[in-house]
Order: sequence, then structure tokens, then C-alpha cells
Amino acid sequence: MQRKNIILCGFMGCGKTTVGKELASRIFYDFVDMDERIEFVTGMSIPEIFAERGEEGFRELETKVLAELCRGEGQVLATGGGALMRERNVQLAQQSGTIVFVNSEFHLCYDRIKNSDRPIVQRCTRDELEELYNQRLPVYRNICNIEVFNQHTPKDAAKAIIHSLL
Repeated sequence: MQRKNIILCGFMGCGKTTVGKELASRIFYDFVDMDERIEFVTGMSIPEIFAERGEEGFRELETKVLAELCRGEGQVLATGGGALMRERNVQLAQQSGTIVFVNSEFHLCYDRIKNSDRPIVQRCTRDELEELYNQRLPVYRNICNIEVFNQHTPKDAAKAIIHSLL
């Protein structure tokens, strides 16, 4: 029996990684954080990749890594916040399994990312990040099979995903 992948999407800081780890442990799937995989494959940090290759170069790497991961099964994949803004990546994710939008209010996301070294956080103001959040929200909702709110604990969000998958 094939074990489809579960692909988590959402704005940076929404909790894809923490929810994904919790979910994977509960359903006995492997957990993969795409940003960590990209760093492993390239031997560079995300900020270094952005500095050397630019955002477009990073997005190309993201597509390549996602395509490779989508060939597998039984994985919970935490995508980067912008990964599923590319149509090709959406197609890969849809063919690979179930897309889950981990939704969290902007102020919660911002509190989690404001001191990070993420290139986009470094170059954008809070208002610009909120505008980006508002632009991406309808896209996440449009492409997902399931939407869960990560307002309390990762455990609660993981339980909600499992309930929706049944």
C-alpha cells in the first residue's frame, strides 16, 4: 500500500516544522524540512545561497529538491514559505500527496521570525512582511486539501490534521 506524502505549506513562522515533526511521529512517517535539506545538499546556509545565487537561484534549488522528495512516500514535508508560490512546485506537491495549509495569524508568525536570519526578514519591514502574508494567504487556501490553524500547540494542530485525513 502506497503511503502518500503530506506536504505542509504556510507562511514562514506558522509552525510547519514543529507541527510536521509532531505529525510525523504520530503517524510513523519520516519528517523532512525542505530548507534543511537544501542546506544539506548545497553545504550552504539559506542566507549564503541567497547571497551567492539570489532568490531565483534559491527557488530553482527548492524546485529540484522538492521534485526529488516527491518521488518518495511516507513523508511529512515542511516546505519553505514561498515554495508553493511556483506553479511547478504546486503540481509536484499535488501529485505526491495531500497539501496541508498550516495557518497562523500574522502577529504570531512575525513574533517567531522577527529575529531570524532569513533573507526576506532581513530586507523587509514588518508592514512589508504583513503585505506578503496577505498576498500568500489566498494562494495557500486555494492549493491546499486541508487547512489547520496552529494557534495553540503543535500537538493540537497535528491531531487536527490526522482527524482531517481520516
